[in-house]
Amino acid sequence: MALISLFQTRSFHSRLAKIREKMFRNEEAGLSLEGFLDALGAGQDDPATESGPGTPSRLLTPVRGSSAAASAHTLGLKDSDARIKSDLAEYRSLMVNRGDFEEVAVLGRGHFATVSLVREKVSVHSASSSPTKTRGGGGKVYAMKKMSKGGVPATRARLERTVMSRAKSDWLVKLRFAFQDSRFLYLVMEYCPGGDLRTLLDRHDGKLSEDMARFYLAEMTLAIHTVHLMGYVHRDIKPENVLLDRFGHIKLADFGSAELVTSISKTSLRSDFNA
Repeated sequence: MALISLFQTRSFHSRLAKIREKMFRNEEAGLSLEGFLDALGAGQDDPATESGPGTPSRLLTPVRGSSAAASAHTLGLKDSDARIKSDLAEYRSLMVNRGDFEEVAVLGRGHFATVSLVREKVSVHSASSSPTKTRGGGGKVYAMKKMSKGGVPATRARLERTVMSRAKSDWLVKLRFAFQDSRFLYLVMEYCPGGDLRTLLDRHDGKLSEDMARFYLAEMTLAIHTVHLMGYVHRDIKPENVLLDRFGHIKLADFGSAELVTSISKTSLRSDFNA
């Protein structure tokens, strides 16, 4: 018990708590942190977030709030304001970044993206001194998708982030954090330790029992219906994108091919269904 009083473990969550204390006393209203940074960073040449010629420097739009240009206009902020630039630097230093996670294993690779199992790093602090060292053990685990800015269109990455950040259903994989550096976009999501439906099929020689098939088809129907209720279509339903949580229930993942359903499309879908 004495050791508990002398040492504390901290991670990036302590930085996020500081941000909430400074900015988000009421998290149900106002701009998100990303929106705040987009507003302040609009028009600034920042090599830390530069994404290449002809590409917006900040591809990850706010979870809540308006666009960068609208936010800047609403707040009436100017790049020449030294105090605001100082605040911007402080908030950026508190943001979650790639250095807050260590890679444990690679879960999957694609043409332009890699999904890894990562663990948050935890710093051991003494009650009477500064942090001693950073270690990975003991931190929460997540699945982190790393996408190359040169290979993934900005609209695709933005839409995937938007769908997961708005997901409230247990049938869909939830986004925990999103950030970027000069080369990559990162989506940090909840980790599903049960693997995917493809792995389950392989364990049963490619064929499930009738009861198992009925169970998973029912859950997939509910998951797909949830996406449709959000106003999107997934467009890439396959066993590899149907994950299993620790209880064996499914979670739909990988919204990189999703599309927003327009009112015309919705009318057409209803007409086809009724026919």
